[in-house]
Amino acid sequence: MSKWTGWGLLLWFLCFPRAVKSGIEKGLELGGTVLVPSIFPYLVASGILVKTGALQGIAKKFKLGNLSENAKEMLIPSLFCGYPTGARLPALAYDKGSISKKEFTLLFLFANIPGFGFAVSYLGGIFESSLSGLLIYLSFVSASLTLLWYFSKKLPIETIAFSGSRKETKEAKEQKISEALVESVSESAQTMVSLLFFVCFFSSLIDLLKCLALPGNCYPILASFLEITTGIFMLAQSYPMEVTVFFCAFSGLSVMFQSLYFDKKHAVNLPRLLIWRTVYGIVSVCYFIIFRFFIWR
Repeated sequence: MSKWTGWGLLLWFLCFPRAVKSGIEKGLELGGTVLVPSIFPYLVASGILVKTGALQGIAKKFKLGNLSENAKEMLIPSLFCGYPTGARLPALAYDKGSISKKEFTLLFLFANIPGFGFAVSYLGGIFESSLSGLLIYLSFVSASLTLLWYFSKKLPIETIAFSGSRKETKEAKEQKISEALVESVSESAQTMVSLLFFVCFFSSLIDLLKCLALPGNCYPILASFLEITTGIFMLAQSYPMEVTVFFCAFSGLSVMFQSLYFDKKHAVNLPRLLIWRTVYGIVSVCYFIIFRFFIWR
């Protein structure tokens, strides 16, 4: 099936080269004007916090279900920076054996959310209100914490031996700020390059959809399902704000495929990811309705 998908995409691209070129141009423009300003600085800052051990004290002070301190240390920058940080950091921790498989799965499904910068700057700009962006972001965080708390209590985290965690923690605390800065900038740049080209590829697919003569109201939905950075602007112009909140939380196939790339041990598959991201999107919308009612009533 996968080989036929590749041939189909190639033929599609060859038949509509102008649409592909237009999609790539839009992807690059969005990447340079939206993604880099709203994500890159936060990726660097979170990397410094993790590498210097600055989050360890915070992780010890709050309890969230049965999540371990190592899991909570990965959770904090994930919630603030947004995807793909919420997939990348837990994957690195799981590969090192510092969190369990269940913890990794929960963080992968529910902590890989739109970040503060993306919600406030991009979504706030779309709706011409920073308060709207902030409420949307708080909805994402609230939904994430609720689902993580519920499922970590419902399914107790398995006990694992953190053989290398103390040594790694000590090394992190002793790492110089200069080293942490250089490594964080380099790693964040690599992540951003990957993210930019994912956006370009899916943006080209979105422009190719125009060649199918789809009904006008279907196009924003399909575009947002594929890649939210490109599709969400059209969606916000045609549908209620709650629909935009849902698809931002859902994240789209572009983010999902990029996230699955970090899952080297294949703990999560695409069908499972689609189901639980749908659940996360619904819970995010519920929180947004509640917040908006109490603030704008």
